[in-house]
Amino acid sequence: MLDIHKLMAALFAVFLFAGAAHSASYQGYVYEVSGDVQAAIGTAKPVKVEKNQNLGNNTTITTGANSTAVLKFIDGTVIALNQNTAFLIDKYEYNEKSPSTMSALFSILRGGLRALTGALSSRNRESFKLATPVATIGIRGTDFMVQMVNPGYLAVTQGLVSVTNGAGTATFGAGSTAVVPSFTTLATSIAAVPAGTFGTLPQMTLPPAVPGPVPVPGAAAAGTSAAGAAAGGITGGVAVGIGAAAIAVGAAAGGGSKNTTGTTGTK
Repeated sequence: MLDIHKLMAALFAVFLFAGAAHSASYQGYVYEVSGDVQAAIGTAKPVKVEKNQNLGNNTTITTGANSTAVLKFIDGTVIALNQNTAFLIDKYEYNEKSPSTMSALFSILRGGLRALTGALSSRNRESFKLATPVATIGIRGTDFMVQMVNPGYLAVTQGLVSVTNGAGTATFGAGSTAVVPSFTTLATSIAAVPAGTFGTLPQMTLPPAVPGPVPVPGAAAAGTSAAGAAAGGITGGVAVGIGAAAIAVGAAAGGGSKNTTGTTGTK
């Protein structure tokens, strides 16, 4: 006979576990979203994302026309995406106890972004890299904007930015603007970028670059879990919790399962 008290206790324990595992496996999330914004892991079909959607490595986030997104990572790094932008989280790993192993490797495939760097770059200056079609950008603790409109444009608000490509490396400080014509042409300073180059990025209100955890399962907007599942694991931690919950429910309801191996296991 079903013991409701055992059932509730089992469910509570498993979702608590799932939340902890989920938070440990994801280090970035969608802080704010406006309009048509989608994400996909690897070559999976893109799905719409919502505020608080957790994001992992090898995830591409795209914004449509008149659409923007603000991403945040646990070290405090903030990435604001302009409209018509494709941004890839190649590899992000933050461990405050091991600065030498930390990395933030991102790519902008098209469009534009604004970046506010957090604790990761201050603890390991070589850890942050942003790849673009015309150069790789490194930072020294900064606030900067990039827009790929053939050529590429750069504006530095705070800190230092290095721009490296086939022609060498150029460094730009706060208040600088630069153009990068191609991968084989060195970035050079210009007086100003053409009006409207960065769209709404300069006016966007961004959160402070302060470290903080990603949202746990249950904090995301309605429909987020379904979107994550459809995308092949953007919120995979929730699916793990559901599988474990099924085992727990069976054990609580039937006094223990004789053979659950392989039926609801995680991948």
